[in-house]
Amino acid sequence: MGNINYACKKKVIFMEDKIKKLYRSKKEKVILGVCGGLGRYFNIDPLLVRIIFIILTLVRGIGVLVYFISAIIIPLEPEEEAKKYSQNREEKAQSLVDELVKKT
Repeated sequence: MGNINYACKKKVIFMEDKIKKLYRSKKEKVILGVCGGLGRYFNIDPLLVRIIFIILTLVRGIGVLVYFISAIIIPLEPEEEAKKYSQNREEKAQSLVDELVKKT
């Protein structure tokens, strides 16, 4: 019975690591970090999210309202998440540089 309990706990911990969480970004922040957080969550460039907010503001005038409501609702990124994301970006950048050096 103890092994089954251990296996279940291990599976739950593994699943918790895989769950994506939406935070306002500390690293990709221009105003309040909403666009950086949305960009990271959907795995797109935060610049595209910023352009969408600008278009919503110019066309319907709701972009600013949606942005500030999102800033209130979405929690700020914990420090450990910011460090982990920063380290992952540096590792990816280094691997890209290594690939480019190998090709030349």
